[in-house]
Amino acid sequence: MKSILILFSLIIFSSQFSILYSTLWEIKQDGTGDFTTITEGINAASSGDTVLVYPGTYYENLEIDDNNIVLTSLYGFESENRRYIRETVIDGNLNGRPVVIIWEKETNGTVLNGFTIQNGLSNQGGGIFIRRTSPTISNCHIKNNIANRFGGGMNIAFSSAVVKGCIIEHNLANGGGGICHWDDGNAFFAGNTIRHNRAMSANGGFMAWGAVLCDTSLNSIYLNYAGDTVNDLSLREMTQQSVVVDTFTVLEPDPHSQYLITWLQALEAGTYDFTALNSKIEPVASDLYVATDGCNSNSGLTPEEPLQTIAYAMSRIKADGPERKNIFVAEGIYSHSLNNQAFPMQVLSNVNIIGESKENTIIDLEHNGWAFSALVANRVATSGPDQRYKSNFSIRNFTIKNGGHRDIKFNTMNCGIRFNSVQDYELENINFIGSAPDSRGDIYSSYGANFLWKNLNLYDNIGGHGIFLLVCGGGVSDTLKFHLENIRINSHGYGVGEGESGGMSMYISVLHNVEKPVDGTIVNLEITDGEISNIDPFWGDFPYSHFWFESDRDNHERRLRLINSTIGNNRAVNRIHGGGMLFDGHVEAEIINSVVYGNRPDNLVISNWRHHPMDIHFINSILEGGLDEIKYYRNSQANVSMCDYSMDINPLWIRENDYGIYPYMLSEDSPARGAGTLDIPDFEFPEYDIAGNPRIVDGKIDMGAYQYYKPTTSIE
Repeated sequence: MKSILILFSLIIFSSQFSILYSTLWEIKQDGTGDFTTITEGINAASSGDTVLVYPGTYYENLEIDDNNIVLTSLYGFESENRRYIRETVIDGNLNGRPVVIIWEKETNGTVLNGFTIQNGLSNQGGGIFIRRTSPTISNCHIKNNIANRFGGGMNIAFSSAVVKGCIIEHNLANGGGGICHWDDGNAFFAGNTIRHNRAMSANGGFMAWGAVLCDTSLNSIYLNYAGDTVNDLSLREMTQQSVVVDTFTVLEPDPHSQYLITWLQALEAGTYDFTALNSKIEPVASDLYVATDGCNSNSGLTPEEPLQTIAYAMSRIKADGPERKNIFVAEGIYSHSLNNQAFPMQVLSNVNIIGESKENTIIDLEHNGWAFSALVANRVATSGPDQRYKSNFSIRNFTIKNGGHRDIKFNTMNCGIRFNSVQDYELENINFIGSAPDSRGDIYSSYGANFLWKNLNLYDNIGGHGIFLLVCGGGVSDTLKFHLENIRINSHGYGVGEGESGGMSMYISVLHNVEKPVDGTIVNLEITDGEISNIDPFWGDFPYSHFWFESDRDNHERRLRLINSTIGNNRAVNRIHGGGMLFDGHVEAEIINSVVYGNRPDNLVISNWRHHPMDIHFINSILEGGLDEIKYYRNSQANVSMCDYSMDINPLWIRENDYGIYPYMLSEDSPARGAGTLDIPDFEFPEYDIAGNPRIVDGKIDMGAYQYYKPTTSIE
C-alpha cells in the first residue's frame, strides 16, 4: 500500500474546487496501484483522502457512508482531457442497487468527479442515490440507469447537494427520469445537460422540490419524455423568482399545458418567469407526419418528409388554436428497438393521433411500459374550468401489443393507455394484444368524463384490469357522460401472480366526490372467457366479477345502460362469489337486449351492504338462473327485475369450429334471435354490431353483441 503525504493544495475540477488531502489511493485494474477495485479504496480512505481511479470499466456498486473523501478519475488532474470521463466507467451491472450511494453519515465534503456512471437498477436513484448529505457531483456522465420509483439517473433526498457540469441522459424511472430532488435542502444545479431521459409517470427530465438552478453557469434540459406529464422540468416549492436555462426543448413552453414544464406555485401566484436562450425544436402550427423510415431532422410537414418518432412530433406540434391538429402515423411497426420510439408518450389537447389502420399501424411496447398517457399534475393550478383537464383529442387506428413489464414493477405500470384528468376525447379502432402481468391494465382512466370509446378489442392479455374507469370530471358539463361502443374483451387471465390485485375485464366506478349526475351507455360489449385468480388476500371473499359497476353516493343519479352486450363463460377461480357481473352501491342500471350466461360461480352479484338506492332492470335480456340465483353479498338489498321478454334460457351461441373467430354469435336456432327491443328512449343504435355486420336486420334486433349472420361457406 502506498501512502503519500501532500503538503500543498491541488486545484482540480476545472478550477472549481481546491482540495487539501493527506493520502492518495490509486485504483488500477492492472495491479500496479494500491487496489484493483474502487470499493477497496473507499474502505481504506479516511476523511480528506483522495481515491484516484484510473481508466477501465469497474463493475461495482459503491457505498460512501463513513468519511468525506474525493473520488475522482484522472479528469480531476487533467481537466482538459474529457476522454477520462468516457474511459473511467462505474457499471452497476443492473443488479438491483444504485451504482453509487452516498449516505446520511456524510457531511458536505464528499466529491464525486469525472466518471461515467451506468447500468444502475434500484428502487430510487438508479445511477446515484444521495440521502441527508450534501456532496458535490461534478463532470459525470450518468446514463442508462433505471429506478423503479424516482430518479433514474440521480435521486437526491433531503439534501443540499451540488450537481455541476454533468450529462444526464438515457435514464428511466417511474418519476424523474433524469434527476429527482426531494424536499428539505436547496440542492444547487449548475452547467448540467439533462437530455433524452424517460419517465413512466411523473417527469422525464428534472423533477425538483426546492432546488436552485444556477443563473450564471446555465443548465440545459431538452428532449426528455414523461409518461403522464411534464417532459422536461417540474418545479415545486421554489425560492427562485425566475429560472434561466441555456437550451430547452422549445423557446416558449406553455406552462398551462403541463407538457414540457410546470412551475406549480408560480402558476398559482401568476409569477411564472422562465427563459430559454436556445431551443432544440421550433414548433409548427400544422399537421405532422410520422413513418418508420422517417427522420426527426425532416420537416414532418408532408408524407414525403416524415418524422421518425411520434413523441418528437408531439413535442414539435403547436396546437394553441381552436381547431385540432393531426399527427398522421404511417403503417409499420413502431418500437424502441426498431426506430427509437419513446414510450409512454403524452397526448396534447387539440391534437389527434391517427394511424393508417389498426391492422397495419402497430405499436410494439416490447414489455417496457405503455403507449399513451395524459395527466394534469395539479388540476387547480390553471385558470378556467376547461383548462384543468386535457381534452379535445383522439387516438385512432392502432394495434398496441406487448404492454406492461415482465420484470420491472413500476408502481403505476400500465399496458396500453393511462389517463388522469382527461375529458372530451375519443378512442377509436384500437387493438390491445399480449399485455404482461400488471396491476393496472390495458386502459386506465381516472378523473375523466364525457368521452367516446369505439371499436376497441382486448385479446389474450393477463394481469390487472382490462379496462379500469373512474368517472369524475369538471368543466362546464352539468352531467358526466361516457359512451362505449363495440368493445370486445376476450380470453383475459388476471391476477396470475401471488399478491396480485386480481382485476376484472371492465371496472367502472363513480368517484365518491362526484356531485353531478352520471349517465353512461355501453353498447355492443363482449366480455367472454376471462379468468380471475390469485386475489390479494386483503379483500377476503369479496365477489370479484368481470363486469363491475359501483358508486357510493346516494344524492345524485348514477345511470348505466348496458345495451346489446354479451357477458359469458367468465370465471372467478377460488372465489365464493363472482365471475359475471357485480353492481355495488347506488346504481340505476338497465341491461337491455343482453345475454349474461355461463359465468361461474355467479352470473350476477349484488353488493350493497350500505343499502344505497339500487334499481337494476333486465329488459329483453337473458340472465341465466333468473332472479332466484342472484347472489346478494353481505345482506345487500336491491330492486332487481326482469321485464318484458327477459328470460332464463340457453342463448345457443355458435361455438368455435363452427363459424370461426366469433364463437359468441347466436346460432340459427337461438331464442335470442330477433328478441331484442328497438324502443330505447334517447338512444340511437350503431350501424354495425361488434363483428361489423348490420346491427338491425329486417326491422329486428338480436340479443347480445352480435346480430345473427350466416356465412356463405363454413370455416373449419
